[in-house]
Amino acid sequence: MGIFTHRFRFIIAFGSFLCLASINSNNIAMNFMFICMENDMEGAVADGNGTLNMRLPLLIAGILSILATTMIPIAASSAFSFLLVLRLVQGIGYSGAFTAIGNITATWAPPAETGLFMSLLSWFIPVSTSVTYLFAGWVV
Repeated sequence: MGIFTHRFRFIIAFGSFLCLASINSNNIAMNFMFICMENDMEGAVADGNGTLNMRLPLLIAGILSILATTMIPIAASSAFSFLLVLRLVQGIGYSGAFTAIGNITATWAPPAETGLFMSLLSWFIPVSTSVTYLFAGWVV
């Protein structure tokens, strides 16, 4: 009997957690992109700032998020409407994370551990925020 016998679901949960955290980090990285840009972009940003196979939808959501995040510096320096569209695409990519949480929990967690899985997978939001700000602060 190996160390991970009957515990493979925790490996799935940890891998899923890392994927979700990376998608959230893409959204957060935009904040530091604005800090690093040379001009202030005056006026460019408004004030007040279970049964489905989830591999392909989560991959598409991650790719959308990555593409939108990499194009945001261009959009921020060109037109507010282009920036707004890219933020919408980022949000669509980010929404896939919440669907994945429910699906992973329904597929891999036994009924007695459903709450544990939901809380662990939802933890990606504060962890990815902290890690992204840590590295962005180090870079800036």
